[in-house]
Amino acid sequence: MKILGIECSSKAVGCAISENENIIYSSGVEDGKTHSQTLMPLINEVIKKSNISVEDIDLFGISAGPGSFTGLRIGIASVKGLAFVDNTPCVPLSSLEIMANTATGNEDIIVPMIDARVGRVYSALFEKNEDKITRRSEDKIWDLDNLLETVDQISKNSFFLCDKSDLCYNILDIKKACEAVCKLSYARYNEGKFVLPENLLPVYLAKPQAQRERERRTLK
Repeated sequence: MKILGIECSSKAVGCAISENENIIYSSGVEDGKTHSQTLMPLINEVIKKSNISVEDIDLFGISAGPGSFTGLRIGIASVKGLAFVDNTPCVPLSSLEIMANTATGNEDIIVPMIDARVGRVYSALFEKNEDKITRRSEDKIWDLDNLLETVDQISKNSFFLCDKSDLCYNILDIKKACEAVCKLSYARYNEGKFVLPENLLPVYLAKPQAQRERERRTLK
């Protein structure tokens, strides 16, 4: 099974091609350009380097959120457009779960964080037991101080991973992230946890800024 995995929830964007869970080629970019400028060329690159065509892809995996509203919209729309042609199955994944599955080390608790602004982060807690990573909490918006206090009460042996350098020391490796998308997508597909293109949707957790501004103007 050929899988195209895409991570698009942060400033960086990454793509990978795998054969089942074995990575064939991966690439990522963070050059200040928008995802609308970088994603499709990146998809074309990984497909070409993998010596396949779009028609050869049996499964699409993508970070569905939370994260950058614009990045998620562009990523979801791109996958839907590619997958609609042959009604190829798609696996939407939690951006935070993807991040957690890139972590290395011997920490008990993995804490992925994505900047949600105004002292808040998208986060969830994951537990690592040898090479197995399991979820301990759902994805949600946290006040950063509250998150740190919660983690400190659970375990001193924790690993924080984030999408921006001003949040924590360990920054997401975009190539590892899109490779994790492929591996997680393969596992989900085998569990029957996939959707058809028309049912592929982003997960925001919060209202987009444009909607919040529109509602604020309406209330005045």
